[in-house]
Parts: sequence; structure tokens; C-alpha cells
Amino acid sequence: MQTTNPGLLFQTSQQLTDASDREHKLEATQNIGSPIKLSSKILDLIISDDDAWTAESGWQARCVDLSSGKTKRLFKGHKGPVTSVCLHTVKATDGAPWPVLLTASWDKTVRVWDAKIIKDHTRPVETAAFRVPEELASPLTVWTADSMGVIKEWTIPQIVVGLQAPLTFVSNLPGHETSVAQLAAVDDGLWSASMDYNAMFHGVPSATLAHPRYVKAILPHPNGMPYILTGSEDEHIRVWDSSNLERTNKMPMSVVVAHCGEVTAFGLWTCKQEGRLLEVKVVSASLDGTLRRWSMKELLNPPELDLKPPTTETMMTEEEERELAELMSDED
Repeated sequence: MQTTNPGLLFQTSQQLTDASDREHKLEATQNIGSPIKLSSKILDLIISDDDAWTAESGWQARCVDLSSGKTKRLFKGHKGPVTSVCLHTVKATDGAPWPVLLTASWDKTVRVWDAKIIKDHTRPVETAAFRVPEELASPLTVWTADSMGVIKEWTIPQIVVGLQAPLTFVSNLPGHETSVAQLAAVDDGLWSASMDYNAMFHGVPSATLAHPRYVKAILPHPNGMPYILTGSEDEHIRVWDSSNLERTNKMPMSVVVAHCGEVTAFGLWTCKQEGRLLEVKVVSASLDGTLRRWSMKELLNPPELDLKPPTTETMMTEEEERELAELMSDED
């Protein structure tokens, strides 16, 4: 029987089955991880106090209150999807703090908000990361990476004149075979997530975590704990034991199924009530348009979900069974 639904035309049986499974997964996971629904796809995420700062496919960055789920501010100006956000506070010459928001975009630019635009990459810029030195007089180290896997290292002064905070190019770093989706700086090196199916540590010793699909997000050592979190195109969150990757044969400790789209970013949220620390949670972002809030206990012991679509058994009446038996006997 042919369908009259134009939305189902030119789709294979497997595509129709996948669509049905996706609808069931959306229903099964709609309340998992306390989701906050946003209007566009989330490509990157950082957490500062009770705020989530997101880079989005809708050519904008956003600041969201994690407690209320409401948008506090939008940052518009890029001419393409905003793929990465970084936030750090520097000091002007008068000693006043100046929060620097750095955004990277497919429009081939890195924008330092309220400062200037730096254009150096020849391909869309996918991600950026800071590393803050202990000495105030020392410059920040900034890395940016593009869709060809090129990782560039820059410096930016912590004390700036007026609102000018120029980025100074240092060098190109050896990178991945293809697009780098996210960078994460740590004290002893740099982690990168790539669409070559790998997450890599650029340090001594180096390490590579293989995935079955594109790696889109990475969070090393959440709240100082010995774990590496990765998010993938396969919609899963993976938790790795960073204390001894060789001992675990570089296999994840747990695989979390909750999002219904690529997992694109992670952040840490320090939950407080009346100034008292309650808990530090991991926030995951996805192309399904949700932010999900997790404790490490939940990530290490994820809930088991029944993702199989319900089956409907067709019960034949006694008369139908008799007719079927007669047809089968006629064939004999």
C-alpha cells in the first residue's frame, strides 16, 4: 500500500524505523537530566556561577540562568554559526575588572566582545580555549582550531589599555586529521576533540581516546576529579578514567544515553542555596536543544532506559483463524 503522507516519500524502511525510534527516545528521555530547552542548536558551553554561556547555530551566543532556565543576554554579530565561547576577567589599567567574552565562528573570525575582531584562520573557526597563568603579569594563552584541524596558539595580556586586548599569534600546533570540534586547556597540556573519531591529549605523555563516531565535546577533570568526559555524534556521553588510561585499555567507564542529538559541550555548575554550596553538577549540551544537569554519580551509574518501541500484537478472531486454516489447507 502506498503512502499519501508527503513527509514519508523517498524514505527507506530503515529511515522510517529510525524516525520512529527517535520519537520514542524523545519521549523516554524528555525529563532525563533536568533539561532546559533553547531555540537553536547548542555548539559549545561554559558555566560561570549560575550562568550558562552557549555558542549556537543561530549565529549568536547566549547567557542562560541555570536556576530559572531563562535567557539573560544574547550576543549577536557573527555572520555564521557561533561554534565556541570562552569567558575570562581581565583588568583595565584603572584596576576595574573587565569580563572578556571570546567567540569563534564559521564566518572565519574570532570576536573579543567590546574589543576587536581578529581574522587569521583560512577556514571556519570551530573552537577556542584559554589557559590562565598564575602570574598576573604573564599573558593568557589562547588556542583556536578550525575545520581543517589547524590549531593556533595565541597570547593575550591580562592587563589591557582601555578596551584593547589584542591577540598575538605564537605558532601552529600539530593537530588532527580533520576538523577539531573542541579544545580544553589543563595545567599540563591541551585536550582536543575531533571529527576524526578521536579525543587527544597534547602533552607528556600524549594520549588518544578512540570513539565510534565524531567526538564533539570534552571536559577533563570535572571539579578536580580523575575523569575525562566526552560527547559524541552518536548522542552518548562517555566517562573515562584519567588516572590510568593504559590500565583501562582506554575504554570508557560508563556510557550515558539521554540526549537525542549530538552531544556538543559540557560545563560545570556550582549549585548554591543561600550562599551555601550544595553540589557541583555537570551540564551537557546537545543539538537536541537541551541542557541536561548531572551529578557525577548519575554519570558513573546512568539509568537504564527501555528504548525499544512498544510492539502491538495483532490478535485474530476465532473466525479469522478458521479462514486462515482453510486457506493453508487449500494450498496443500
